[in-house]
Amino acid sequence: MWGLEALNQSRSLLDAIIIVVTDGKVEPDCKDDRNLIHKKYSKKWEKCTIKLVRDEMDRSSYELAPSKGPTIGEILFEDGSLLYKSDGSALRQGPWIERFIAYSKDVQKKYAQQQQEKLKKKKEEKNKPFADIDF
Repeated sequence: MWGLEALNQSRSLLDAIIIVVTDGKVEPDCKDDRNLIHKKYSKKWEKCTIKLVRDEMDRSSYELAPSKGPTIGEILFEDGSLLYKSDGSALRQGPWIERFIAYSKDVQKKYAQQQQEKLKKKKEEKNKPFADIDF
C-alpha cells in the first residue's frame, strides 16, 4: 500500500504522462474523434517509454455518457523494467520523477505558446482586409 507522499507523486506522474504523450493537448478534441472511447498513446522520453491508455469520455464533458474504463499510465525503462504504473502496482522512487514532471511542464508551456501564436496568426488573418484603412 502506498503512503500519502507516494499517492501525491502518482497523481502528479499521471498528469505529467497525459501532458507528455498528448504533446500538451490534455483535453481531447471531440470534433476529431466523436466515437472514440479508448485511445492508446506511446512516446519516448530519455531511456523510457511512456504509455497511456485513456478513456477519452472521462476527460471532457461530452454529450454521451462516460464509459467505465480507467485511464492507465505507465513508464517503462528501456530494459523493460516498470518504473511507474498508475494502477498502484509500481512506483520506483528516484530523481527521474522530478525530471519527468519538469519535462511535462516544459511540454505544456510549449503547447500554450503554440496556441497563442496560432490565435495571433488567426487574428492577423481576420484583420488583414482592414490593414490599409487608416482610422
